[in-house]
Amino acid sequence: MRIEHVEAQTIPDTRGRLTIETTFVSGDVRATASVPSGKSTGKHEAVELDAAQAVENVNGEIATALAGREFSSLDELDDSLIALDGTRDKARLGANAILSVSIAAQRLSALQNGVPLWEAIAKRSGFALAIAQKAFGKLGEMLGADTPMGDEGGYAPTFDTLERPFELLADLVEKFPGTSIAIDAAASQLFHDGTYRLLEKAYSSEELSHVYEELVAHFPLESIEDPFDENAHDDFARFTSAIGGKIVIVGDDLTCTNPERIRNAASHKEINAVLIKPNQIGTVREALEAVRETYAAGFKAIASHRSGETADTFIADFAYGIGAYGLKAGGFAQPERLLKYDRLLAIEHEARHTPSVSGEAESV
Repeated sequence: MRIEHVEAQTIPDTRGRLTIETTFVSGDVRATASVPSGKSTGKHEAVELDAAQAVENVNGEIATALAGREFSSLDELDDSLIALDGTRDKARLGANAILSVSIAAQRLSALQNGVPLWEAIAKRSGFALAIAQKAFGKLGEMLGADTPMGDEGGYAPTFDTLERPFELLADLVEKFPGTSIAIDAAASQLFHDGTYRLLEKAYSSEELSHVYEELVAHFPLESIEDPFDENAHDDFARFTSAIGGKIVIVGDDLTCTNPERIRNAASHKEINAVLIKPNQIGTVREALEAVRETYAAGFKAIASHRSGETADTFIADFAYGIGAYGLKAGGFAQPERLLKYDRLLAIEHEARHTPSVSGEAESV
């Protein structure tokens, strides 16, 4: 694959903040990719630079390194980006700059080969949408028209007790059989001075474990993401040992789509599923390596959006291509989220008419 022209610009994400969009041109083929930006970023994530700086890096050093060069594979291109940056966490050139280039290259290759993006990713490495849309609408009715919306296109109500949101969601699950509750505790954001703060009350890790166990016992809670602080490895391991046979325990801040951190979590049996966010690591190749480590450990892989999204639908193709257990793409109140679900519908249609389909991903 030969890259003739590379150009980046800033575009707004769903929060009105600037992120990066990169365009590749090769012959008469043009491919564009934009990357999301996270609201809460773990200490071990690849570094996201200011959007203007990321654009400058793509239009400058990265474009100079790639333009006019022939690559034998996408892995070679990704490896060249990793080497060009030269840091463990993409801090010099920026994970957002590098990922926008990596995704644009993946999309360009798929276009040049005349195959769907998800199929290209699959070679390199029962749909629930209608029910989810109805359930989302019903939840809105239950909460009321004045309910505020969150960054990720979902409802953001305030409750006085920990149990109340689960009671509402349990009622919703009864109305829509086949659904269940999944939460992102994001416990690193709750951890202060050695305790976890919930509704102005302090919990030790043992007390918080008991809270989770009670919720699992009384509500149709299927998945908990980041139940403890990102550095609380022993707490993750104890909790997974105690309750991992009943629910999905997902690592995000704990693992950061980093193959080395996933291997470490696997060796200590800290989780049984991994959230895969390509912009946490910086290239498609490394994200796929993280997926391989996830599957090698016997864990589930869940592809994920970010809180500051764009209209780019790469993550939907990525989820299908890796055979993900699920896709975390946010609520239906923002068009940038809806596009991901629309792309899943399109993939489903393509898969029915493509003989070489090798796997299927579901939406959660």
